[in-house]
Amino acid sequence: MQKRGLSAVMGTVLITLLVIVAVSTMWAFVRPAISKSASQVNTDCFTLDVKAVSCKQHVADISGFMNLDINVNRRSGKGDLTGLKFVFIKANEETIVGEDLTNIPDELETTTSSVNGLITEQIDSVLVSAMLGPNKVLCTPNSAKVTCQQVA
Repeated sequence: MQKRGLSAVMGTVLITLLVIVAVSTMWAFVRPAISKSASQVNTDCFTLDVKAVSCKQHVADISGFMNLDINVNRRSGKGDLTGLKFVFIKANEETIVGEDLTNIPDELETTTSSVNGLITEQIDSVLVSAMLGPNKVLCTPNSAKVTCQQVA
């Protein structure tokens, strides 16, 4: 009796086909997740640079609200900047969030954003974040806190 088996070539071909089928099956499950995540990434957040330069907190008026003027500087870098989000930090580390959709600095420009009727307590510092595009995609705030000064 002769023993018959698979030749080395046939074994290699079968293993190769199994690997191809396994990789194709895994790709079928992974590809939709990668495609969906890639469409949500906004690269403008990496190229756009906005930061608060100064912050002035005016004494409360009759209504009890304080007015804040924040100078915001936009450095060079492309991006569809459509708004600014402010994170106001109190002395006890509590935060209040405000936004400005009108005083948007152009590239290499500094503008003053006024936030009125939102704050009733002393603010210690402020962070600024860019809002991009028509959907107002929010970028991570610039890590440079600016101390707010009390003015009369």
